[in-house]
Amino acid sequence: MMKKAIIFFMFLITGLNAHATVQVPDLLLIGKDTIFLYSFPLENFLEHRPFGFTSDSLRSTNCWRGYQAIWRLVNDTLYLERIRRCESDKIQGDENIYALFEKNKLEGTFSKGKVVAYWYDKTLIQYLLPKGIPNYKNEIYLWEKKDKNKKNTILRLKFEKGVLKVNNLQKE
Repeated sequence: MMKKAIIFFMFLITGLNAHATVQVPDLLLIGKDTIFLYSFPLENFLEHRPFGFTSDSLRSTNCWRGYQAIWRLVNDTLYLERIRRCESDKIQGDENIYALFEKNKLEGTFSKGKVVAYWYDKTLIQYLLPKGIPNYKNEIYLWEKKDKNKKNTILRLKFEKGVLKVNNLQKE
């Protein structure tokens, strides 16, 4: 009995530190369509996080990053358009992208308040659900492809230096 209690206690402690909650996705706007991205293009480049958040100051388990980035595809070029606070945050508003890039010593080509995502070299995939299981509300969710041998996926978008090279978003 004591062994079970110890195991339960250890599970409880480690479970509290786990970041297993489904995260608020970034959004990719293509024309009038919205794609939900579970690839977070800014994460590897930011030393100083938007809104000054740290992992200790975040208020919601579904938004550990503390922000949601809004991306837009224009003429096959990917732009970072907005960085907004998560909906769970009591304060509303957008991050100043120019100031964030300056603070992080990142170079960027700015155009009408947006920045070209020249650093983004990723392949985005969609997991295929088993037959008979419909996509949730016909929404498109894309993930960054990390495992080349992963089955039940389909290539949807491929970017090189922020430029769209492959677009397989059409319906099958």
